[in-house]
Amino acid sequence: MKTVILDLDDTLFAEKDFVMSGFLCIAKYVHTQFGLNTDDVFERLQHIFQKHGRGRTFNILLDELKLYTQTRLQMLVYLYRSHSPQISLYNDAPDTIEQMRNVGYKLGIITDGTPTVQHNKIKALDLENLFDVIICTEDIGIEYCKPSIVPFEMMLSLLDTEPHDAVYIGDNVLKDFVGPNTIGMNTIHVTRAGVRDYIIGSPPTKAYLAKQQVGHLKDVLQILGVNRND
Repeated sequence: MKTVILDLDDTLFAEKDFVMSGFLCIAKYVHTQFGLNTDDVFERLQHIFQKHGRGRTFNILLDELKLYTQTRLQMLVYLYRSHSPQISLYNDAPDTIEQMRNVGYKLGIITDGTPTVQHNKIKALDLENLFDVIICTEDIGIEYCKPSIVPFEMMLSLLDTEPHDAVYIGDNVLKDFVGPNTIGMNTIHVTRAGVRDYIIGSPPTKAYLAKQQVGHLKDVLQILGVNRND
């Protein structure tokens, strides 16, 4: 194995932390604009999110507060997507990345999501200097988000790696692994407890499943033959 490519959300850090960071930003804005208590708005956002999931959180908040206008809704969406998130890597991620770099692996990230959001996460986590190539799929085009094989083929080309010499590590069986499986890459599913409880549905076929599973990111070091420091 020469190259390790990783997913970002819920693989290197907890995506829920980004959501909570965004909610706090929104709560502070609502406090500043309308005089409502920041903690109350923050708690209300969490309740809406837990009850209804993503998609209409801000619509419901503004409706409940009797503040809804299209402009206000778009303002909340803009602030959420553009804010500088207060997030950090999973505890085992920095050491795992360092050990892979130290033994000479080429490292990449392939991540879906709104480009502004993903780039802000990458900056907040200080990942630019740790990875050789980072591809946010929507920078290429929304039609090339996972499970498209295009970002994987691009990554392999940029890192001058054959598919059988690369592994993709992710957490979402509905989209992370079928693409790299299709082109002959190795795949590892990180199954952190509770991380993907909100995924609805099962993988359509076995092709969507990773070839190997681990409970934590640091466990991939054993698969890669890297001696762990812990």
